[in-house]
Amino acid sequence: QDQWLAMWNRDLVRTAGVVARIAYDFQMRQHRSAWRPSDGAAPPPQVLATLAAHAWATSAPSPLVADLLADAFFHVPPSPVAKRRKGSPSAEDARELLVPTTKGVLPAANALLLHDAALEALLRRRAPVVCGAAYRSAPALFDALVKRERLPRATRATLQTAFRPPCAPLSPDEFEQYVNFVKTDTELCEGAAEKRRLLQEAAVACPVTGAALPLQSVTLYIPYSEAGPALPVPPNVLPAGIVALVAEPDLQRLLGLKRATPAGWFSWVLQRAQEPLLEDVRFAEGILYYLSTLSGLGSQPKGYARMLEVLKGKRCIPTDAGLHLPGDTAFAAAVPATAAAGAARPTVSLRVVDRAGPEDGPDSADPIELDELDDDALLEGDAVLEGSPASTSRDRAPASSTWPVSRALLKTLGVCNAATVGDVKVRVRNCSGPRDVVATFLGCAEALDTQDWEELRAVPFLCARGSAAVYKASELYFASELLNAAEDRADIEALICDRVLDWLELRRHTPEWRFFCKLGVKEHPGLGDALRLPADPREG
Repeated sequence: QDQWLAMWNRDLVRTAGVVARIAYDFQMRQHRSAWRPSDGAAPPPQVLATLAAHAWATSAPSPLVADLLADAFFHVPPSPVAKRRKGSPSAEDARELLVPTTKGVLPAANALLLHDAALEALLRRRAPVVCGAAYRSAPALFDALVKRERLPRATRATLQTAFRPPCAPLSPDEFEQYVNFVKTDTELCEGAAEKRRLLQEAAVACPVTGAALPLQSVTLYIPYSEAGPALPVPPNVLPAGIVALVAEPDLQRLLGLKRATPAGWFSWVLQRAQEPLLEDVRFAEGILYYLSTLSGLGSQPKGYARMLEVLKGKRCIPTDAGLHLPGDTAFAAAVPATAAAGAARPTVSLRVVDRAGPEDGPDSADPIELDELDDDALLEGDAVLEGSPASTSRDRAPASSTWPVSRALLKTLGVCNAATVGDVKVRVRNCSGPRDVVATFLGCAEALDTQDWEELRAVPFLCARGSAAVYKASELYFASELLNAAEDRADIEALICDRVLDWLELRRHTPEWRFFCKLGVKEHPGLGDALRLPADPREG
């Protein structure tokens, strides 16, 4: 009697498991019809409630009850009626337990359970992933599916098939997440060689064109601080918008990339096939910024001078009227306000500074020349102009006035100061006298750059009291009556009287005073000047 009662009890428990499975399948099929996930969204509360209602724990005092329930729940055979009914799931589908994923409600065998939240964020748009919210609603259910080999977990092969072509390339944001995951993960990515192989098998979307760029073909990079976001590069060089997302040590250690040299980039971009890049509005600011970062080096890279000569004949300067030849443009602050609209030059729409780029310049450690590669590899760079701009705003070229460009570089290319400045020496010669020179350059002082001030300091045009000769500003002194402590100069006043600036109406802190101070007119002789002064004849 006890034996039959035990069988009866076990059958009742199995029946409960079957009924629970029938209820679960019914509700999940309803959810499959009603829920259409978009963009990898988490399941709605109704789906999570169904999962939570079918979670279980161990039974007491006998664990056999929970085991019998689970066996019956996971091994319900397909209904013969369901198989014959039109539109019903297949026999295989009917046997499979349905689970919610980022692609909708699917058989568990077609879903993927991940061990890492970062990996989930990467794969949720690419594969049917059981998201964290679903797992937390019924962890025992999903763990039992994994234990019974009904729900696969992510493996190394998962990464290989999810990210390499012909799958969609990684967006720049996804690439940053993938690099960080591979860098820190120890379960799927063991060892430096395996991490590098997984990364190199992936493809990333070019920030400029959106085209897929296989990382296996990339061998070089240019630091983002030097290249900015909009520098055109051949396919063997990682685009600057991608470089910006990854630390330089990771580019070298994880991806195995080496630093490209400026000479190699010049060799590539100056090929005839690449010349349209120099007049492309998408790249104009990036090219000028890159050249500005190189202009501060002690010695210019090979090809730099030739690059400047080529650019002088290209429409490469962004202005308020589009791209123009350097010689046809002028700095914005230097354009005369009274100039007629038809006579004014187009004004440069860049952020112009005295010096641009990294403080220390490019690092020359272990450089690799682009022109060491074969010509075919470099010529593939034509593809950089194909396609339409990508929609990732983070990696598009910034708006004008974002990336600084060196004023000295633009002047070397031929950008004009404007009619109010022109050539400093010529302008001084055309003035009628010192007062005319001061009035002329005071009117355009804001347009003068460092080089202009140096040229003006080197031109003798000022007079000293009682002398017909002309002097440089640095050779003259302010009159003693203008000094706060005139007695400090009393002992040597007789020795410098022939070098006192002849400007009787001058007053301290006026625009003229500040102008003379910036030119180098002095209040007191320096040590070197004092040693050159003649001896006082009153001294024995």
